[in-house]
Amino acid sequence: MVSTTGYLHALAAGLAAALACAAPAAAQTQFDPYETVTGTAEAQEGDILIVGGRTIRLYGIDAPEMGQICTDRRGREYDCGAGARNILTMIVRDRELDCTVYGQTIDGLQAGRCFIGTADVGRAMVLRGWAFAYRAFTHRYQDDEARAQDDRAGFWQGRAERPWIWRSQQIRASGG
Repeated sequence: MVSTTGYLHALAAGLAAALACAAPAAAQTQFDPYETVTGTAEAQEGDILIVGGRTIRLYGIDAPEMGQICTDRRGREYDCGAGARNILTMIVRDRELDCTVYGQTIDGLQAGRCFIGTADVGRAMVLRGWAFAYRAFTHRYQDDEARAQDDRAGFWQGRAERPWIWRSQQIRASGG
């Protein structure tokens, strides 16, 4: 579970580093505060990849958790977290990814955006209806989410609880 505080600290640190290194555009790569990780990937969850042996949480999206139950258009229950992981697996399978790591969450995951060529992997998950735009951190994918919802893509065919709400309910149910 990744907290809002962790993301905000990571983003603030990245922004501070970027502002501290203001340099002419031609020399920017020399001072770029963000790290790039390249390689093939394995989907650990619907919004978490292992790239080059490093765990990266896709910034700006939140996919259902493993074990989170959704309902399909006929009202049948299924593990939508496993479904999201399967879709992410299909997207990244045997492809070279370039990930830009923005910072680290408080639980130790690195947060960043990953691309296959020019295709944004997080955006692909949202457009396919297997991840939500995580508006607490960015509005980057909100139009993509609206499009997926209009198209009834992925879990939008039925009913899915937003993962941050589901996690909160799980914590309350466990007495935490």
